Amino acid sequence: MTMGSKQILAAGSSVHIQVDISETKGAIAKGIGGLLTDPPRGPGLHMERGDPLGFNCHLLPEVKPSIVGLGWGGDVWWAYQPCPSEGVYDFGPLVERIKQFREAGIEVRMNFCYVPEWLWDNDTYDDNEAIAGAPEQTIFHYLKKGYTRPPKDYDKWRTLVSDTVHHLNEVEQLDVHFDIHNEPNINWFWNATLEELLEFYQVTAEAVKAASPSSKVGGAGFAMNSQTSFDWDWFEAWVKHCAENETPVDFISWHYYLLAAMNYKRVMDFEKQAEKVRGLIDKYPGIGNPEFYMTEWSYYWDLRRQPVDGFNGAYVAQSLGLMLKAGYSKALYCGPLGPSESPDSAAQALWMFNRLASHQLEATLDGEDNSVGAIAAGEEGKISLLVWDFPFSAEDGVPQKYRYEKGLESIPANSISIQLNGLPSGNYRYTRYSTGERDGNVFAPVAERGNSQSDGQLTINFYIQAYQVALVEIIPGKKDLQ
Repeated sequence: MTMGSKQILAAGSSVHIQVDISETKGAIAKGIGGLLTDPPRGPGLHMERGDPLGFNCHLLPEVKPSIVGLGWGGDVWWAYQPCPSEGVYDFGPLVERIKQFREAGIEVRMNFCYVPEWLWDNDTYDDNEAIAGAPEQTIFHYLKKGYTRPPKDYDKWRTLVSDTVHHLNEVEQLDVHFDIHNEPNINWFWNATLEELLEFYQVTAEAVKAASPSSKVGGAGFAMNSQTSFDWDWFEAWVKHCAENETPVDFISWHYYLLAAMNYKRVMDFEKQAEKVRGLIDKYPGIGNPEFYMTEWSYYWDLRRQPVDGFNGAYVAQSLGLMLKAGYSKALYCGPLGPSESPDSAAQALWMFNRLASHQLEATLDGEDNSVGAIAAGEEGKISLLVWDFPFSAEDGVPQKYRYEKGLESIPANSISIQLNGLPSGNYRYTRYSTGERDGNVFAPVAERGNSQSDGQLTINFYIQAYQVALVEIIPGKKDLQ
């Protein structure tokens, strides 16, 4: 079941998952299990602890992402000020931050959109002036007019971008991916015209490639879930411009927040979004064959309850399954943070996904009338499966109804039977981890561990609750280890 489908309440059924370990579907795009990090924002904003790495970087060891995004939009410019004045550079703090990720084997995506003060087009900007069209927007207090407007001198901007890319990717060899702009179709972030955005992207992308031809560049980080932006007009205009002007585009990036989409009755699951973008590429083939980057996505059924809501893990697993099926290359989850800084169920689901074996295996689920999904993976010496149950109704809006009207106790658990075919004969050890509404807000200890025998086929049975996620790992073992 996908998020855009009609409500199906088949919890309590038996679900049989068959996996043939000889049928490999290729390497799993682990880049979709990425994390958006936050730079320091100061007291009263997202973070008050003074952590120089940002509010959710403590989750990196748990989530183990293959890629991170540095901040929201151009936050890294605001936080690290690599070019405080024309011709003056201080790359040290920014390079140090990126190296921390690269040394851990994590790729880095960085955004070009914040314009430093010496390139603002209005030198008399008033700090108390409201951003046009969004007077209530105060959390991004640093988004002054120079950020939401183009630079006043594109020659100087081009030099700034080229010098930065050259230092990061040619001198330091950090292989940073550069995303150009952040939700420009919302005037919180781009208080300028579509034509000005196209010029900004063109100049910036060309500057990236001029400085480092092998560096990946893309954009334009469109918001695809709000009341005014889901019509895709700016998205299509940008694709058309890039296709017709030989503009560098290695990847197409956009954002999607389900809560906002539900509020405006614009729910579109990740698979359908990819189909829509591929339709634009087919319409304007001159853009080439760019990768798909979901550079912000997250899920809050209720913003007041976000940190502790057990629904989030099942949503994350379901979404990753759809992204994997639809061919996304990278995705950056924004927001996993639980009380007392414990990983919440969203972070736990990301951890489970990133722990999967390296190659995807074909997994066949019996029957369509259930809300269970699965990803199977294998590599030498390891088989793993991510299994989840995510009952959802786009028509009714939110899954709280299962909690507040009926309660989870009224939804029977699903009986899961995993059958592995083609597994060499011998003894195997299995471990099952779980997270969800009933598992609390910290990593649950091993839910089950045991041994099983294969004679060419191995079966593992367990139960999964509504909105629960399980990771099952199978490795060769010995009977005397039981």
